[in-house]
Amino acid sequence: MKEHVKQLLKVTLGCVLLLQLTVNQAFAQKTIGEFEASTDIGKVVHKGSAAYNAKKQEYILSGSGTNVWGKHDEFRYLYTRMKGDFILQARGVFIGKGVDPHRKMGWMLRSGLDSGATMVNATVHGDGLTSLQYRNEPNGEVVENRSTITGADVIQLERRGKQYIMSVAKFGDPFTVTQITDAGLEDEVYVGLFICAHNKNVLEKVTFDNVRINIPAKVDFVPYKEYIGSRIECMDVTTGTREVLFQAPGSLQAPNWTPDGKTLLYNKSGLIYTFDLKTRKPKLLNTDFVKNNNNDHTLSFDGKMLGLSSSSGDPKFGSMVYTVPVKGGVPKQITPTGPSYLHGWSPDGKYLIFTGQRNNDFDIYKVPSAGGPEVQLTTS
Repeated sequence: MKEHVKQLLKVTLGCVLLLQLTVNQAFAQKTIGEFEASTDIGKVVHKGSAAYNAKKQEYILSGSGTNVWGKHDEFRYLYTRMKGDFILQARGVFIGKGVDPHRKMGWMLRSGLDSGATMVNATVHGDGLTSLQYRNEPNGEVVENRSTITGADVIQLERRGKQYIMSVAKFGDPFTVTQITDAGLEDEVYVGLFICAHNKNVLEKVTFDNVRINIPAKVDFVPYKEYIGSRIECMDVTTGTREVLFQAPGSLQAPNWTPDGKTLLYNKSGLIYTFDLKTRKPKLLNTDFVKNNNNDHTLSFDGKMLGLSSSSGDPKFGSMVYTVPVKGGVPKQITPTGPSYLHGWSPDGKYLIFTGQRNNDFDIYKVPSAGGPEVQLTTS
């Protein structure tokens, strides 16, 4: 798969690095995390609230309200406004046992903030009922498409043209998909997280983590000429909790951990960068004349050397393999010819393994990491 559409993973110290190439709309500053504001919808008895824990990258909502159903809704809403296509992702967990089994939470799209607005929501109830609900005309009745699974905590809601697609799962399981077409919403909509107590006399609470508002690539997207932005994230492999470490409007590729777990290495626009996990600051790594690096760079097992794949600038050879000290310096050319695309080091550091195109065939080769003759390991 090309690097503009794939997720790149590197596992170490119980954490997975994820490079997501679909990112927040414009990296704009929001009032509450990624959202503009929070409000109660309808005539609720008890005022709800919304807060964002920046350290945990977690949202906490409390809300009252009789229901999100019929011709009028009552609930707490944390929202922003958006146009066009988007993919909304979150993991939600109710706090406490709750009073009514039909308390509900999830993602909601609305045409307005009045209680009878047209809307679409991907909702999970306290008793596990999971459904795609919508009201396709103002003050009309709500219609429900139930999912075949119950008790989902991972909730995704996508708008793709006039399609509204709910993808839900229990964490770690495959998605189950439910969708509708043309819900009566205009291009600009309110987009957000919600909670409804299903009981006007109580407040219920929910936490949402792994919240992402993604703008997908447009239909006529041109890879390598247009970019939708990137995020580098760290995911705890036990809990599944993800943390955004860094994001940028361009293409960030192939994060690698240093063995001490303190620094990441990634490439961007042909250059190699280090990323200090304490300061959360990137810094350009000196690779001297080698300035067309791709995402095949890889660390030696002892963490002292960095292998690079980079365009040589000579159309006859294309990509070549180089090595450079992990602290930067003048790279050394390792492969005698090209095209050569690096894959990794042998554990003892003595060899590099790469894919080479020779005589119009692609095969796997090894070469001494200090330089020398290459050895073909496969035949076509």
